[in-house]
Amino acid sequence: MVPVDGAHGDGAVMSRDPVLSRLGRSFALRRGAQTLLTIGSVALGVVTASAQTAEEAADTAILAAYAHDKAELGRLDADPAQTDATYAFEARARADLRQRLIARLGPLSFSGFKAEPAFSPESLFPDTWTFAYGSPPGLLFEDEEGTRRIFVTSAALFADWLAGAAKAKDAPPEFGRGTTVALTTDAVAASVILDPDAFLGFGPLPLAAAPGETLLALYGQLAPDVGHDGQPNAVLIARLTDDRFMAAAAYLGPGEMAPLPACQSAYDQTARTGQGADPAERRRILLRAEDAFRQCVGREAPRQPAFRKMVARAQALLDTMRGR
Repeated sequence: MVPVDGAHGDGAVMSRDPVLSRLGRSFALRRGAQTLLTIGSVALGVVTASAQTAEEAADTAILAAYAHDKAELGRLDADPAQTDATYAFEARARADLRQRLIARLGPLSFSGFKAEPAFSPESLFPDTWTFAYGSPPGLLFEDEEGTRRIFVTSAALFADWLAGAAKAKDAPPEFGRGTTVALTTDAVAASVILDPDAFLGFGPLPLAAAPGETLLALYGQLAPDVGHDGQPNAVLIARLTDDRFMAAAAYLGPGEMAPLPACQSAYDQTARTGQGADPAERRRILLRAEDAFRQCVGREAPRQPAFRKMVARAQALLDTMRGR
């Protein structure tokens, strides 16, 4: 496991996250080059800038293009007379970012998935995002049946997005504690892989991380409206390496996880106590019923014969993500 951020005695926090450190080095190189050029040391400035790797330079260019595109889109969108120009610009920007990412990430293909990826997010308009903090720019692959998705971006682009997302009002607190800690919550993977669906995790899946890999694997409910007493119907994986962040989701087969009567009973018993209560109290009781259901599924699902098949499905998806 990669070490997470630590605090100094003066209250300052210094990142020991290698992904964030590499991104910071890239930005420091840019700042150093700009300073040297400003004072006339052009030759030294070029040498400093060239210390960036090709990958870091590509990440820097994508971040700059992404920021410019969002700013320009906001400017156009503010003018009602520019509606057609706004949508035309957004389409061109997404196409350009897609090509930049394909060049940055290299030729990518996943067995059983469509050859051509889509740019993600699906829209650059913030008011269309499922989450207020949006998602990092990346490539989204889907299979022909629409039952599996894989999202890919560079680790530096992911870290840059995470640093900004951590400042959002509704962001999970884990977002502000480095990339490794962020991967302990399903919110990271959900923000990039699930739109327009949501994911409600029931428990972990016993998948082993490879050396140099941070891994999150969960089973849960994947649907536009999660919660209540919905059965687990999908697996979710987030994977971080030194150079890549990936997230993937796969639906289970129809009826793969049979209903769990004991868990349904736990939900029903708690929910019944809210009958006749005022709406606010009724909502609180239903949330407790959902929690009781999730806790029960977390205990009972691993004991079911179908759980082994679910683990195998998740392992196959992870192997595909790893290029096997």
